[in-house]
Amino acid sequence: MKMIRSALFALTIIFLTSFTNNPDEELIGVWWNTERDAKIEIYRCGEELCGKVVWLRNPKDDYGNPVKDENNVNSEMKRREVMGMNVLEGFSFNGKDRWVDGEAYDPKSGKTYTSYISLKDKNTLELRGYIGTPILGKTVVWKRDR
Repeated sequence: MKMIRSALFALTIIFLTSFTNNPDEELIGVWWNTERDAKIEIYRCGEELCGKVVWLRNPKDDYGNPVKDENNVNSEMKRREVMGMNVLEGFSFNGKDRWVDGEAYDPKSGKTYTSYISLKDKNTLELRGYIGTPILGKTVVWKRDR
């Protein structure tokens, strides 16, 4: 009987820890961008991770209207609001140390970059965006909103 209880206890622990070791959980949450003028919420979207703008230091333009995506190269997208906009899409964990195969959109430049994300520590992420090859890209650092 004691052996059965021990086996059940061990199986319960293994079962519970299999759910808590999901690496996506480390990335999910709200993050300050590098300039600290926006907060991006990283969340699960299907099997991948995405990120949307949830706070802006200056959410209104000079006329009191919501800030629009005016730098977008697609003229039809210029009218969409930056607040609530998805700026990260398609990230999946590579099984090692990165979330890969994603895209990052920069509303300030209107450009979309192939991207990957890595965690420096639990409160610091590095987002590398590039066109073509990662060697020619740029890394930005975001801090977790506490």
